[in-house]
Amino acid sequence: MKAAPRASVSELFLGISSLLSAKKIPIAVATVSFAMLLAVGAAALQFRTQHIEDRLMAEFSMTDEVFMTTLDTQIKGLSEMEFPQFVQATGYHFGPNAVHDAPAEEYKLGLRYLRRTMPFVLARIVFDIAVMFIAAVFFLLLFTGGSQSAYESARRLPGAVISMISLLFWVLLRSLIWIPIVGPALAIYMLPRLMLAPIFLASGEAGVRESVRLSMKRTSGHWLSVFVKLLLIGLTSFLILWPLLVLVVATALFSVKIGYILLLLSATFIIAYQCAALTVLAVMMA
Repeated sequence: MKAAPRASVSELFLGISSLLSAKKIPIAVATVSFAMLLAVGAAALQFRTQHIEDRLMAEFSMTDEVFMTTLDTQIKGLSEMEFPQFVQATGYHFGPNAVHDAPAEEYKLGLRYLRRTMPFVLARIVFDIAVMFIAAVFFLLLFTGGSQSAYESARRLPGAVISMISLLFWVLLRSLIWIPIVGPALAIYMLPRLMLAPIFLASGEAGVRESVRLSMKRTSGHWLSVFVKLLLIGLTSFLILWPLLVLVVATALFSVKIGYILLLLSATFIIAYQCAALTVLAVMMA
């Protein structure tokens, strides 16, 4: 499947289609599995949120209808505040004699709700990011493993996740995105040069630093070609996702839960598609 670095765009997408077709069964199983993990995270957050709402209703002696109306009004009011107004509403004061007064009465319920639910919301965000990252690593192992089974990819997953986290930090360091002001501009140039590193690491061809070196070497002199192909991969990801989102919305009209599951399945499949695209692109640059 090797081709010259100047292989055409049509070859790229034919390669992606061929790779997805060859691995369709493990892709389907993995997509469902990771989507279900994300659904478990959502269900856990919903359970905790409902528990918090029940306790607040008891504390404020409100019926369910009054509670939801009051909460919606207060959250909307807080979201429309400028930061100084928000700080004032919370009762916080800054300075050498800083104190914390009781929050403004008209926002007491909303602030208490936010304070109790925010840790779980943040935990859910971290959980979702972790699951999607692990899913991406699995798909990279699957696509770069040749005839290797999905079981073998799963067996290698824990060690690969640790290595990929190390690679992520090294890529961020090498991309210079952390430099103030000029960082984003430097990243635009550097990231296309570094995007193939995860493929070399997942395939076992190289370690963390060597993967970065190989990515820089194989994209040398082909920045524009790689940049354009990455843009096209992003565009086709959107074109695939768009009809899926239409299906999600249509399904949600009848069942919100089924619609949400379809959304998670769609998002996970897009991760698989992009990993397949990067794998084929790396082969084209060999």
